[in-house]
Amino acid sequence: MDALLPGFGAPCGKRGEDVAATVARENAREVVRRLLQARPLPREISELLERWTARKDSTISACWHEVFSRIAFALRKQDRDLAAAESIRLAIHLGESGEPGQWKATVASPFQCSWGQWLLPAFERIAVESDGAQVFVRLEGKRIVFAKAGLAWALVKGAVAPLALVGSRSPKVMLLPRISHEENRPASFPEPVDRITPEIADRWQGAFQFLRLYAPGYLRWVQRVVRQIGVLHAVPGTVHSGSYETRHGFIHASALASIPSSAEMAVHEAAHQYYLLISRLGSVDDGTDGTLYYSPLVEKKRPLNRILFAFHACANILAFYRLCQAAASPHQDYFARNENVVLSQMKQLGEPLFGNPALTSLGRALLDPWEFTASF
Repeated sequence: MDALLPGFGAPCGKRGEDVAATVARENAREVVRRLLQARPLPREISELLERWTARKDSTISACWHEVFSRIAFALRKQDRDLAAAESIRLAIHLGESGEPGQWKATVASPFQCSWGQWLLPAFERIAVESDGAQVFVRLEGKRIVFAKAGLAWALVKGAVAPLALVGSRSPKVMLLPRISHEENRPASFPEPVDRITPEIADRWQGAFQFLRLYAPGYLRWVQRVVRQIGVLHAVPGTVHSGSYETRHGFIHASALASIPSSAEMAVHEAAHQYYLLISRLGSVDDGTDGTLYYSPLVEKKRPLNRILFAFHACANILAFYRLCQAAASPHQDYFARNENVVLSQMKQLGEPLFGNPALTSLGRALLDPWEFTASF
């Protein structure tokens, strides 16, 4: 099955990238169609969304974004207020992705989002006029003007805060501090940082540079699905990272971890993003195996799909380690210290997976590239 759905289980080049982009695009278009059918929207926004769904060339960076998963969640829960707010954020996102349009809207309570690499002030009233190359945004009567500069947006006029971008290819990854709509952070996680300091940005840029130099296949794999990193306060002696079903393309990750640890977090959470992406096509198991299996990562018993979720991340972490070891990268002590731990976790997680008939073809696409690990 991985031959039909390449690139989800592990990096495999352009063919896998094209398949992932197609899945992300068709999922996003379907979400927008469902939104248009489910509730009335302002005419200008409806027209914007209808034009965008007719496009067949939208990039994965435009389509694998948290706004689509937030809308899907709101429609599933029949939360009209959330759907209304997210439809405005969707119009902003499509505008920053280059879709022209003119519209205005009011939200029930202030929220904050970005236009490209610029963090907009929190607002309740917004008006947008864009031809795809230049955009005029009015927030609470204050005018902001952006102009397209290559793949980015340049600020022409107005007061907005720049956001840090990291990575070694476009589109780059945005580092987010605490913002007004922050949510989904587990209670056990530390608070988000209040600002992205130069030290935090440099550390994350160093992690992506490390991937570029010593595991370049993983650099592309990560940057195609990780759009934003919500940066958490550093906690001595530990790191935190997380991905969420309702925030596709967004991850949480600790500030100021070591270079190899930060790169590992990026690979780990990218693996989870590909799991979430392939799950847009259906379930990874057919539900016939109801056994709970022990997961050494969380030290509790989990259903089969969560065992696959964890195994898939561990397998890619181990592959990242071994690429860095083969390339004689710096920080060899880090990889030597952690390799056996990850391998032990993989072996324990893999036992209920290999040969399990409950896995669907989608589940096998995540597992099959790692079949060799069954003999380790």
